[in-house]
Amino acid sequence: MMSKIGGPKEFWEQRFRNSSTNYKLLARRDFSNVVNLLKKFRVTKVLDLRCGYGHWSIVLARAGFYVKAVDISSKAIRKVQSWACEEGFFINVEVCSAQEIRLVEKFDAIICNSVLDHMCFTDARKVMSNIKQILNSDGILYLSLDGVEEENEEDFIVLNDGTRKYIKGKRKGMIWRYYTNEEIKVLCKDLQIIEFKEEPNGRRVIWCPKFENFAYAKSLKRYNLRLVV
Repeated sequence: MMSKIGGPKEFWEQRFRNSSTNYKLLARRDFSNVVNLLKKFRVTKVLDLRCGYGHWSIVLARAGFYVKAVDISSKAIRKVQSWACEEGFFINVEVCSAQEIRLVEKFDAIICNSVLDHMCFTDARKVMSNIKQILNSDGILYLSLDGVEEENEEDFIVLNDGTRKYIKGKRKGMIWRYYTNEEIKVLCKDLQIIEFKEEPNGRRVIWCPKFENFAYAKSLKRYNLRLVV
């Protein structure tokens, strides 16, 4: 079962059902740095975890990667399937929450874009454990987390671990939590952080290779990278 305060499926089903977002514009952003780094790591198979509208999945499929897209919302998954069909791509899809994902296949890279923000810290730990299990021994994780937004405090209640549960307004039913930089590093403790970038809006972008089966120094030299302390 999902945690009591995990992101509720009903919220996301309604969100994607009623959305008027022109989501195909999202794939027009410049993803060249992402694609280039994935190619540097010799990635062929990518998991787009909680894919949402699917713009990451489409961009990566266009770049020639095998992509599996997973989301808790069946509505979101149908949008991804339809979009992929329009473009002539095959994207493997599955309806599943990030907390409960159990896959036999492993991946060279996992995209985890604005996913952990929508769950409590306990669930985020569970997701990171799942990621480690399905990431190949020299695979890489892309992780992004939101900054803090100013909002009407009457719209949400704050749970024991600081997670917000929205009880009114346009986000009613949504779970959201701000993760500090130190908490993010705790979540990534079993991986090796090579980039930790904080954007002007507070969003954090992190790249974490696994580097499990060979010496760190040799790995870093091979990929021309360095660890971030």
